Formats: sequence, C-alpha cells, structure tokens
Amino acid sequence: MRNQELAANKHQFLVLAVDRDETLAQSLADESKAFGYPETSGFAAAGSISHIMSEPPHILLCDFDAPTEIEDYLTAVRDASPETLVILLTRADQQLLAFELIEKGLAYDSVVRPLVSPLELSQKMDRAASELFHLFETEQLRVFLTKKKAPGEPSDDSALNDYLARSATTKDLDETIQIFLETLSVEWAGKPVFYFKYLPSHASLPLAQAAGTGVERYRGLGLDLKKEGVSQLNEFFRQPEKSEALISFAIEVLQTREFTAFAHSNDGEMLGLFVALKAASGDFENPHSRPLALKSIFELVYKRNLTLKEKHTLDVSDPLTGLLNRRHFTQKLEEEISRARRILMPLSLITIDCDQFHKVNEKLGFQQADAILKAVAGILKKTTRVSDLMARTGPDEFTLLLPHTGHTGAAIKAERLRRLVQSTRFPLLGGESGSLTISCGVSEYPSLAGDAEGLLQSADEALTQVRAGGNKVCLATPAPDFRMDFTPREVPAEESVRKR
Repeated sequence: MRNQELAANKHQFLVLAVDRDETLAQSLADESKAFGYPETSGFAAAGSISHIMSEPPHILLCDFDAPTEIEDYLTAVRDASPETLVILLTRADQQLLAFELIEKGLAYDSVVRPLVSPLELSQKMDRAASELFHLFETEQLRVFLTKKKAPGEPSDDSALNDYLARSATTKDLDETIQIFLETLSVEWAGKPVFYFKYLPSHASLPLAQAAGTGVERYRGLGLDLKKEGVSQLNEFFRQPEKSEALISFAIEVLQTREFTAFAHSNDGEMLGLFVALKAASGDFENPHSRPLALKSIFELVYKRNLTLKEKHTLDVSDPLTGLLNRRHFTQKLEEEISRARRILMPLSLITIDCDQFHKVNEKLGFQQADAILKAVAGILKKTTRVSDLMARTGPDEFTLLLPHTGHTGAAIKAERLRRLVQSTRFPLLGGESGSLTISCGVSEYPSLAGDAEGLLQSADEALTQVRAGGNKVCLATPAPDFRMDFTPREVPAEESVRKR
C-alpha cells in the first residue's frame, strides 16, 4: 500500500490499546490516534477478551505487563479474533520472551518501551495495517475471479486455487515472481514468459527468471538501455512493446516478433519487466480478463511480501542507524556466549554512552540530534571488524560485541573509539570544535562475567562509574565470589584489535 493510500484508509482500522490500568490504556490509545488511527479505544486488560469477541480489532496494542499470564492472554486473543494483529510493548529485558511469542504466532510484532522514537511504534502499526489491507484486497480479487468469468471460460478454478495457494505459502520475493511467471505460462498455453530485473544504477534490464523455457541459455543477456539509446525511461516502461530496443532484443535473442510486455513496479518505483512470447491480445485491457486479475493478485502478494521483508529488517535493525536493535543484539549475544564457551575463547563487550546528549537534544531538536547519532554509528561501522556486532541499545547508547577479544584488547579498542569520536568535528554542534565525547564501559566473558546478562550488567556498571564525569573508559571488575566458567585461551591485546 502506498503511503498516501494508507493515510487515506487509516480511519477504517479498528485499534484496541490494552494495559493493566484503563488510564494507561487510554494514554496508549491517544498515541495511536496521534499516528492517524482515529478509531482507537483504550481498555483495561481485565475483561478485554469479551470486548475483543464482540468488536474484533484489526490491531491490538498490548502492554506486555498488562495481563498476568501473557501467553495465556494472547492465546485467548487469538481464539477470540484470529485475524487481529498484536503488537507488544515490552521492556528491554522482556524482548527474548516477546520474540518467542512472535515465533509461536501469538503476536505480530513488538517494540521496546521507552521508545527510542515515536516513529518506531508508528511504523510497526503502518506495516500491520498494510499487511491487513493487502490480504483484504487479495481475498476480494479471489472472490471476483470465482464469480466473474470470461465468456467460454471453463468453470474449473483449480488453476486459480493452485496459484492462490502457492502464493500464500511463500514470503520470498524472487519465488513470488517465479510462481507468477509459471502461472502466466500455463494460462497462455505454455508460452515462455521472462522476467527482466531493472538495475537503475546501470540503466539495464538483465534477464533474471523465466517459465516455459530454461533460463540458463539466456544467462547474462538483457537490455542495456543506455547503449540502446533509451533516454525516456518513463515512456519505455509505460509502453515497452513499442520500444525499438525491446523489439530488436526479441528478434535477435528470443527469435520472435510477437510478444506481450508489461512493467513491474511498486509505489511508483520500477522493479522490472515481464515479457511473454505471445501476440498482444489486449489481455490487460479487458477488466474481466483472467491474466489482468492474476497480475493484480501478483502485485498485492508482492507488496505483502515486501512489507514482510521490511518488517524483518525492522525486527533486527535500528531504523535510524542501521545497526542491530536491542532485541536482536540480545539474541545474538546469547549465541556468541555459547560459541565462546564451546571454543574456549574470550568475548568482550563495550557499552558506549554519548555524554550529556540530552543537552544536544534540547539545543538542536530531535531531528538534528538524530543526524549526529547516525554519524556516530557511521564511525563505529568504519572502525570495526566484520565479525564484530554493533547495536543501538538505547536512545544515545551503543554496544559493541567483540568475539575472540580479551578485556585488555577491548579496553584499547574503547579508548581508540573515545579519541576518534572526540577528534571528529560535528558541524551541527557549532562552536569552534563542534565536538562530541563518549564514555565506555568494558567487560568480558568469562574473565569478568559469567553469562550474557552478567556481561551486559557489568559493562553497564562500569559505564555508570564514569558517566557523570564523562569522556572516559572504565573496565568492569568481577564480584568477590566470581568464578570463571573456563580459562580462556590468551589473545594478544594488539592482535585482537588489529585492523579495527
């Protein structure tokens, strides 16, 4: 769904905000209304299931702590209204459980409170609304196809049902295209159908997929629009069958003068070109034609899967910086702890805090402050190894996970980062230096912490020791009764931070 389409249809979505306290639920509902969803109501968790049964919402905003037993509550929600998409609002330490609930199909998505930005919740609601809208349109088209048949068309809808079933089972974009190619080829009596992927940076259309014929014989072939002298790209994609470049390609490579071509786009962005080796017959001009309906279903399924892909990106990435978000970082941390224990190698963690960043927000406003955070994230990306993991774990806090690195090497790395950020000029900050400073807490498994939670906590405690003074690096100290899981293999400090 395009942004303007979504904005025009938000009033059609019923949203229910649930919290333990009805006042807090209403406050959450007010946030939803501010995002453009006017049909939002707040309800206390107790008794909310009966309300959901009587008036099923499209989207449910559920504070994680609202029900006593969250899994039982979400199961009851699913039983009462299976189509409702649930977005959980959780604390950072609840994210792993939230992820498990999503994996079980009891929730659609989650967001950590306090929000890094209101945009986080707004984007997740918009994606949920888009997915519901795509599903609704696909179902409407299915009903249309089963009721409206072209004259003489057989009554057997097995081909249509097969296409709908196959499309519903895939989330992969290339597979979505392949299923459509194969369906069109069958629809057109086995005629070959090709898909050319558009590469705007090269102004080219390499042949990427095919049905009804093998694609290997055409591998590496395609259209170079610049070389062919195609200057009016909009006109080319609007009427590709009239393009001399495409006609020449069809004759020389596909060995035919008869073909049907139509563009593949999403929200105005050109993505590719479909070419079928059949004479143009007005299939996409007749509003009751089956190929046109199949094309409409394809576009909706593709948009749905693109929405799911974008949602997955949000599931693992911070939308502002592109670094891992806290939830996914916590999951990866558990995996790296297990790996470190298995190979008997140290694993270090650096927690980075931008000093006095609240003053930057007050001085510049959130938009320009976000630009500075994005620049700091860029510094982290450029100065770390491919194997290191970087995350934004708070409004102005970053975390680095360094495999095969002892605490001495991690402290050296942290000091280098501190100096690099301090020496970087940020024009938005003004003044002669335009500088920003950071403070770092450093810890290591297994020498200073015994598990993932302890590693995060000890690094944060070290950071707390220097946060007030700012612009310092502090190494965590283990508890008096701390015992290591194992003795890690030694890693020379300089070796562990080399090429960073």
